[in-house]
Order: sequence, then C-alpha cells, then structure tokens
Amino acid sequence: MPCTLCISGTILSLISGKFNRVTRPDGRLVLAFGPNEDEHAVAAFPASVYHFYAIEEAQQLLSKAGFGRVNMARETIGASDIVLATGNR
Repeated sequence: MPCTLCISGTILSLISGKFNRVTRPDGRLVLAFGPNEDEHAVAAFPASVYHFYAIEEAQQLLSKAGFGRVNMARETIGASDIVLATGNR
C-alpha cells in the first residue's frame, strides 16, 4: 500500500524506523528521490534547508537500515533526474 511520509530527523533513523514500520515483512520499499548528481535540482533548492544524497550513499543507507536487494534506477525526466530506489524487507 503506498504511503507518504513527512521526513524529519536523521535519514538513517527515518529509514530504519518509519520505513521499516510501514513495510510489512517480505514487503518492498519503493522510494523516489532527486540525487545530488542532478546539479539543476540541487541549485534550485537552498542547501540550508534541503540535503540531496548521492545515489551510492542512499543505497548504502537503505542497506544499513536492513533492506535487502537494494536497486537504484536513475531516469532523466525533462531537465531533472529522479532515482527510483527499491529494497526488500
């Protein structure tokens, strides 16, 4: 079941806490985000408010949080990049 979460706190505690809580055992997490490799997106948001993660860094965070078979797929939509991350619990 899709779920929208308000992101606050450290990203690792968010992933291991809230994401694990809403993902059933043997379930799949699907997360879309703009990576820091997308210079246009990073420049459009103030660094004092937003933090963009590198694709490899986000993959490591998902793995550390207990998600297995983590996969990252990067797509360009218009002038922006989006990463679709999936992982199994």
